[in-house]
Amino acid sequence: MIAPRHQRAVALLVTAALALGTWRLVTRPAHPNHPVNPTDPAPSSVALQLDPNTATLAELLAVPGMGTARAQALISHRNTQTAQGTSPAFITPSDLSKVPGFGPATLERVAPFLVYPTR
Repeated sequence: MIAPRHQRAVALLVTAALALGTWRLVTRPAHPNHPVNPTDPAPSSVALQLDPNTATLAELLAVPGMGTARAQALISHRNTQTAQGTSPAFITPSDLSKVPGFGPATLERVAPFLVYPTR
């Protein structure tokens, strides 16, 4: 049997450990092994809806997951298509798959932030 004073000490240590663990959980950002779902729109960017046929480089860079290389590739592809008489270059989200760097994961990530012309 454990002496009462030892029981109190163990209870105090357990309570302190739980309090510290709770505080760390609340004050720390998400653990890197548990990333935020990249397909969820960022709360501050929900209003962001760009037409990839008219968006500028600066506007495209505001899209999460776009990056400079992808944004420049999109604009380059758009300019090439326009020069060849294909306007608009992007009518559906799947049209972006023709742009280098736009695989299925990227398409899924940027989809909530892009809108396409209606026909």
